[in-house]
Amino acid sequence: MSMIKLGKFDDAKKLLQRLHGTNDGVHILFKDLLAANEASKSAKGSEKQIMSHTHNRPYRLTAIALPLFQQLTGVNVMVLYAPYLFQIVGFQTSAALTYTAIFGAVNVAASIIGIISVSQGYRRFFLIAGGVQLFVGQIMLGILVWIKLGGSDVYDYLIIATSCICVSGFAWSWGPLGWIFLSSEDDMLLLYPLEGRSCC
Repeated sequence: MSMIKLGKFDDAKKLLQRLHGTNDGVHILFKDLLAANEASKSAKGSEKQIMSHTHNRPYRLTAIALPLFQQLTGVNVMVLYAPYLFQIVGFQTSAALTYTAIFGAVNVAASIIGIISVSQGYRRFFLIAGGVQLFVGQIMLGILVWIKLGGSDVYDYLIIATSCICVSGFAWSWGPLGWIFLSSEDDMLLLYPLEGRSCC
């Protein structure tokens, strides 16, 4: 946008083509940027006024809520402190490390599935389905830790299974999608109106 404000239209168009890798859609985006530049010249008010418009509130809320809820799922804590958490629940050190390796393998596999599926579309469905899976998995895990079935093998397998349900639900949905929504141009066009994009 700054190149357009400075009148460097050819440079701006070349930069857009280089960023996109193709000419597809660059002309439309360039026209939108030119229109936004003209609108900003005639607009009265600051960025604060632009962001205070009521039609921008859902976009701002989404831009804040996605990364916030992504962190509040608690899966990052589960992944980072998995061996320690498994020891607190009652596993021996060697078993905790083994279960952490299984936990990590599920995380990697679900992340690969998430990366592939996100590029296919249906992002809203994946966010909702992953959120439901996370919710159910964390409720089940909380109940298991609360009732403490003891040191039986069934209890161990249930703890690992519910932990894997939680981490896989995060890895194939909220993990990648929380950042893709905020960085993908297609989603950014939906999240942020052109006049408020620089403010967000």
